[in-house]
This record gives sequence, structure tokens and C-alpha cells, in this order.
Amino acid sequence: MLLDDRHPTAVVRQLVESPREHELWTSWSRWLADDLSRVSDEHLVDSLDGSGILLDTDIEYPQALRDDAARPSLLFYRGDATLLTGRRVAVVGTRHCTERGRSIAAGIGRDLAAAGVNVVSGLALGIDAAAHRGALTAVQHGAVGRPVAIVASGLDVVYPKANGGLWKFVADAGVIVSESPPGTSPDRFRFPLRNRMVAALSELVVVVESRIRGGSMITVDEALERDVPVMAVPGPVDLDASAGTNQLLRDGALVMATNDDVLTALGLSATRRPADRRPEVRGVDRSVLSAFDSGEPLTLDMIVKRASPLGVDLAQCAMSLGRLEALGWIVVDGGWFEKLPSPPDC
Repeated sequence: MLLDDRHPTAVVRQLVESPREHELWTSWSRWLADDLSRVSDEHLVDSLDGSGILLDTDIEYPQALRDDAARPSLLFYRGDATLLTGRRVAVVGTRHCTERGRSIAAGIGRDLAAAGVNVVSGLALGIDAAAHRGALTAVQHGAVGRPVAIVASGLDVVYPKANGGLWKFVADAGVIVSESPPGTSPDRFRFPLRNRMVAALSELVVVVESRIRGGSMITVDEALERDVPVMAVPGPVDLDASAGTNQLLRDGALVMATNDDVLTALGLSATRRPADRRPEVRGVDRSVLSAFDSGEPLTLDMIVKRASPLGVDLAQCAMSLGRLEALGWIVVDGGWFEKLPSPPDC
């Protein structure tokens, strides 16, 4: 590692002055030197402990990127860079996801890691974070698969700040990668660049929830340009968070109906998942829970309307919803109730 025995600015000087004929390298090296000139060596040494740098000429540079026409000339990483050469699936989606989407993403991340597949994502809020938390849950139980995060800022600039703890866990258990030098802010133009790396480093891209436009759809476009298969989770037709995934399915994306579909697409056997340990519901609670069989979020009025033919009135329905939430069967968000498909792992 270049940072093992010299200060960051000395490393930059070596990189900038190294013989490179390509015009893109010359332009990039000047940008790198300019960005790093604003950050002190002391700050970098403290914040980049355990980090490394890979040139596209290094033997350790991931083959998936080496063959890519838009490969970065240099990668900064924190963690185990060898994970960039294992089995890899991207799990992506909107930051403004539903609890259902968050739970599905966590389950995918968990099952992929349990099957020895590394989970690639952008470490953003919402679906990205849930997928990585699911992978980390599996790691705690001895899974071989690990989280692989591709970020749009320098490795010492945590974004979003709410994911600070997750950054540390991912770096410790897996790897965080960036083409941006330390001290780089998460400027808007860097996110599409990040998304193209997510696509390039993946064998398959799974979109859990996405609006018609957004970062997930950029990742999809980048994947399709590289002949990387895209799989999408179907969702309620009247939910904005499912509009993008449903459009992908209409346009021919692979359907993810269960987590086993992802493993099958990779040519892997289905993993054995732990049994649902939530208490079985009976009587009124079972009647109220049956109102969610369609899988869509419901308001209290909608639930009462569906449960009333089964002899459940408003008061009984309200009390039952409280019990079902306490038992982990449903979740409420902004007046909308959703059934959790499985116990959330994170």
C-alpha cells in the first residue's frame, strides 16, 4: 500500500509525476492534486487508517473494472479489497423507501451474504443501507459474503452523516471504495459516477424500490450498457416507490418474487432461512391481518372496510393493530399500515 510508509501528499506527488500518456490521466491527476492540497497530512493519516490505493495497472485492481471502458485510473479503498473479485450482486433503490422495501432489501442482503455473495450498494439511506445491514447480520452469524460499498465522497467524508456507524461496520467487515481522493465532498455530479461503478462491479443488479427517476435508474442504465442483468421487485401499482420497478418489469427486467430468484439467477442453490419466530395470530388479529393479503399499505379506514365483513368493528380493529405492531407483524408510518413480509433483521 502506498500509504504504508509515506504521507498522503507524497503519494499524490508520486502519482501525479508518474509517466502516463493518456490525456484523461493528466487531467485527473491535476484534479487530484488540487483537491488534496486543501487537506492536511495529519487529518488524512488519522482518518484513512486501514486504507489503500489501487492503480489500474496493479494486479490487485478488480478485473470487472479493468475491462470497463469508463474505469477509474485509481481506486481508494478502506477494508478488504479482495472482496472486489468475489461473487457480487448490487442491491439498490430509493432513499425514500417503505418499511416493506427496507425489510425486503435487508432479507436479500442477508441471504446473498449467507450464500457467499458480496452485497454491493452505494451506502445511501433507505434501500442501500438496509441491504448492507442485512449482509452484516449474516456476517455476525458466520456468513462468507460481505458488504461492498461504493461511495461518492472521499473515504474520510461520511455521507450521509446518519450512516456514520454503518460506514465503520462496512469498512471493518467488508470494503468501502471511492474513486474520489480523501477530503472530497459528495458533490452532485459524483453520484452518477458512483452509480456506474456499482453497475460495473456487479454480476446482477436488483432494484427493490425506485421511483421513475433517480439514482437507481441511472444504475440500471449503466448496467444495461454493460450487459449486466437487472432484476426488479414488483410493488403496488399506486405507490410512487414502486413506479420505477414496475416500469422495469414492464420493459423486460427479471422478476424477483422471492430471494431464491436472485440466487437462481446466479446459478446458486437457495439458502435455508430461519423460521418466522413471530407469535401466531388468532381470532380478531388473524382477521385484521388478512386485510393485508394484497401486500399494499392501508389506512385505518381501509382496514376496517376489509375486516368488517369478518365481524370486526372499528374499536376491535384499532386494538388489534396495536397488538400486531407490538408482535412485529405490521408497521405504521404516517397513518399508513404495512404488513412486514418477514421479521426485520436490522
